[in-house]
Amino acid sequence: MKEVILRKDNAVSPIIATILLIAITVTLASTLYSIVGGYFSNAPVLTPHANIAVVNMTKIGANGVGTGSYIVYIESVSENVSLSYVRMMVTLNTGNISTIPLLSIGPTGTNLTAHIVANMSKGSTYLSPLDFISIRENNAHQFVTRIAFIDTASSGVIASAYPQ
Repeated sequence: MKEVILRKDNAVSPIIATILLIAITVTLASTLYSIVGGYFSNAPVLTPHANIAVVNMTKIGANGVGTGSYIVYIESVSENVSLSYVRMMVTLNTGNISTIPLLSIGPTGTNLTAHIVANMSKGSTYLSPLDFISIRENNAHQFVTRIAFIDTASSGVIASAYPQ
């Protein structure tokens, strides 16, 4: 008579199999999160910062009437900021506030209001310390009280200054 030997072949114990399944699931989930997570960012948009100086160049004539003239110097910028995301906000003593995209201000002049014209010398499409903006008023009854640059991506104030 022949003796038959039954062998019990278990490749992996049930406990090890469970641990392996959990490890594979965690690995796949973390890989999927790292791939797709970049498309759904909840990170807040940070507002860049800059320093500007507004110099009052207004000259009053002998008759007491003058034409307002201001130069906005961009002194420093914390990072590259595209001009397409920056708006200049000009506040007048009358309480009127005008905003205009910086990218639309050209070297030949852009009207902020019927009486205020802005010119910008820009070296590139990014805000840089080499840029300056000249603002000229044709109405002696209005004058600039504050100029601010607004970041449209975060709605934050990049820089703000009062004429000196």
